[in-house]
Amino acid sequence: MGKKIEVNPLLTSEISSQIMVVERFIKQCELDALKDDGVVSKEERALLNKLTKVSEKYVSELRKLY
Repeated sequence: MGKKIEVNPLLTSEISSQIMVVERFIKQCELDALKDDGVVSKEERALLNKLTKVSEKYVSELRKLY
């Protein structure tokens, strides 16, 4: 198992902030999909699923950094 790298606390803070931004982005996209007509269409759901999948991968990689 590799040695854990000590990360600058300021960088850790920025990474945490980025994770929160991504999580808020996904939540806001879900809310916006409902705003126009109150229903998430098939196309909107497909886009939300893609956004969520990509975002989860990104957040997973960020979490590995600290």
